[in-house]
Order: sequence, then C-alpha cells, then structure tokens
Amino acid sequence: MTENETTASTRKVRPSFAAALTLVGLGVGFYYAGQRRTAIALAAASVALGVVLGAGFLVAIATVGLAWAPNEIDPADVTGLAGWAISGLVAIWAWAAAARQQRAPRVGPKRLWGYLAIWLAPLLISVVLAGAVRFFFVQPFRFPSGSMQPTIEAGDYLLVNKRAYGYGRFSFAPLPTEPSGRVMAKMPKRGDIVAFRPDATPDQDFIKRLVGLPGDKVQIVGGHLRINGAFVKREALGAHRISDGGGDVDVTAWRETLPGGAVYTIYDRVASPGDDTQEYVVAAGHFLMLGDDRDNSADSRFEMGGFGTVPFENLVGRVDHIAARRRR
Repeated sequence: MTENETTASTRKVRPSFAAALTLVGLGVGFYYAGQRRTAIALAAASVALGVVLGAGFLVAIATVGLAWAPNEIDPADVTGLAGWAISGLVAIWAWAAAARQQRAPRVGPKRLWGYLAIWLAPLLISVVLAGAVRFFFVQPFRFPSGSMQPTIEAGDYLLVNKRAYGYGRFSFAPLPTEPSGRVMAKMPKRGDIVAFRPDATPDQDFIKRLVGLPGDKVQIVGGHLRINGAFVKREALGAHRISDGGGDVDVTAWRETLPGGAVYTIYDRVASPGDDTQEYVVAAGHFLMLGDDRDNSADSRFEMGGFGTVPFENLVGRVDHIAARRRR
C-alpha cells in the first residue's frame, strides 16, 4: 500500500483530543484513537469505578463514620475528586497512546454510533444502578439544620432505610407518583427517626422523631411530653452551651424515655409556644413528629411553619445510620 493510500484510509490522531475525550467518558478517548478493545474495557471499568466509589461512601457512613472530616470538607466532594483524579490519569494514558499511534483507520459515519455507545451506555447503567439503590434500598442525606440536636447536628450525613416501612408516594421522589397507600407496608415504632415529606411541602424532605402513633393523645405541658395522659420518663442531664449558627446558646439537656423503651437526649432552651400545646389526637394512618431540639424545631406541633401530623403514605424511610462530622 502506497503512502497516499495509507493516508486516504486512515486519519490523524491528535493526543490532546484523545485526552479531552477521556474526560467526557473513560473509554471515549481510546475509541477515538482506534483502540476499541481498550475503549470497551474502560467503559465497563467506569461503571465499576462508580459502584466502588458510591458503595465506599455509603459503607463509610454506615461503619467508619465521618468524624475524620472537618465541617469545611464535604466527603461527597472527596469522592467526586477521586473520580476526577482517576479520569485525569486515564487521560494522560490516552494522550500517550494516541501520540504513539499517530494514525487510526477511518471507519465512516457509523463511528459516531460507537462514540455514543462508549459514552452513553456506562452513563445509563450507572444512573440505573444508582437509582435502584436510592429508590429501593438506601438513600443518603446531609442534614441541613439543628432541629434534631444533639442526636443529629447540622452537616451530619444520614442513611435512610427505604425498605423499613415499605414503599409509598415519596419513596421514588423526585419521580412523580400518585397517592396510593403503601406497598409492603410495615408499621413504624415510637421513637424511630423518620424521613418524610409533609402534605404542606411535598417537595421537601423532613427528618424528625416519631413520638405519636395512630390513636395516641399527645401533649406538651411545661416542656414535658405527655402521651395518653402520662408524662414520659425523663432525666435531667444539666445545662450545656452549644454552638448554634451565629453564636453560643445555653440549653438544658434531658434524657427522655418513650413508652416502648426508646431512649434519647433532647435540648430545652427558653420558654416558647411549643412548650405548652393542646392535646393532639393522632388520626388513623397518621403519626406525630417532634424534633429533639424542642425549641428549635418546626414539627407536628405547628400547623403554621410546621406540618401537623404526617400520613403513613408520606413516609420516605427510617434513619438507620448517622455519621457525625468532626465537632469544633
């Protein structure tokens, strides 16, 4: 084959273009360079990499925790940076491979479908896998406020068990679904920390502690929780000073024990409208929710600014793991 024939049947490979395409998708740069087997292998590896990084993040929350991470560092960003670092290394590899090869065979317009497959297939597979985990098994949250202090503080990561109560209208949010009860329904327990979406703000997730079951009569008197006519057991833990947003706040800590045995700590600040409430009768198929930082929580005590009781079908899942951030 003459030099002119070789030039006509091949195309020039630009190393910089191969590296740039690799940042779009791990295998795309090698496909451009004419190395199809390597491209396919890297496309498969990109899916495996996403699974490893995602699973590693969830396992870290569930086991090791995030006490090593200062509040200024978002562990999710660390995971993302690790992915970009690997992409950068593969881009250098693609640059070197293209520089050595210099030319690749011309394969015609069908080559565009190859580019699309190498880029899109791993992306779609990754989205499907991530969606399946998020919708059916476990969903990570980063808690934004102090309404559940000291159990959950602002910046903590949570894992919500999506199977705990079965699947309802918001289990697959943000995908639109119609109210239709629950599938594989399991009854929550008093004291569970629950993720849900109230009817008043169906596009916003809330996380509170469930204290009232259907049929319960719940009231707060002088800051003391009463369920079905009896005050819940509580033990004073003394005064504490906590950091809250712009400054320090003095609170009184109490260890509260619900009927059924759930034990946790709450904060009581100063006298507030939520310290003395009417008696709420929890309707069938509904639950009453409170924040552990009682004077810093919009919850079932308030129709305005809160959300009243929560229908069973609005529950998203149960908080099973809390990964606390490093405290200053």
